[in-house]
Amino acid sequence: MKIVALETSAQPGQLALVEDTTVVGYERLAASRRTTETYAVVLDRLLKQVGWRPRDVDLFAVSKGPGSFTGLRIGVTAAKVFAYATGCQLMGLSTLELLANQAFVTNGPSASVWAVVDAQRRQCFVAEFKIDSESGRVRSESDVFIVDQPSWFQQLPRRTSVTGCGLVKVSVETLTHLDVSPPETWEPSAIELAGLAARHFEAGIRCDAWGLLPEYGRRSAAEEKHRARRTES
Repeated sequence: MKIVALETSAQPGQLALVEDTTVVGYERLAASRRTTETYAVVLDRLLKQVGWRPRDVDLFAVSKGPGSFTGLRIGVTAAKVFAYATGCQLMGLSTLELLANQAFVTNGPSASVWAVVDAQRRQCFVAEFKIDSESGRVRSESDVFIVDQPSWFQQLPRRTSVTGCGLVKVSVETLTHLDVSPPETWEPSAIELAGLAARHFEAGIRCDAWGLLPEYGRRSAAEEKHRARRTES
């Protein structure tokens, strides 16, 4: 199976090309340039380097959020356009599930892990995950919700496992009561996204390309200000 994986929920974005279980192409998008300016150029270059035509791609995997509002819009739109143009399958995956899966792959199975993504305004998106004993896949144990940091972390029970890019804005040295994943596992990885998407696809999970939308987790600041002004008037 030939897979293209585009990760734009965190900056800078990443692109990976994976054939079966082998990574044949990978590149981080330039942090100094907008994702819209780079992803198509990088994807075209990687496809040519490995000798794939766009229609050779079997599956396009993309992070659907939560994460960067702009990054998610770009990533999901790019994935849908590519799938429509080539006829390949599309798989949109939760950024939080991806982060939890990376923690389990690196650290091994644990009772559970909380995945954390920055929500700005000194807040985080969080959700709890476990490994399903029968399928071996990551299973969601909670809805995604927004918490205040650092107070939420201090309230977690001792030895609770946490991971994710939201930890970048947390003083992790104050979280001595928690099992914090190594920093190298905090960033959502396009390579791991490809692997997770392949496992979902092989398990029979399918994604509606027309119905796929970014999962922002909250309204943008501009939308909330607009709603507040309408309420006041």
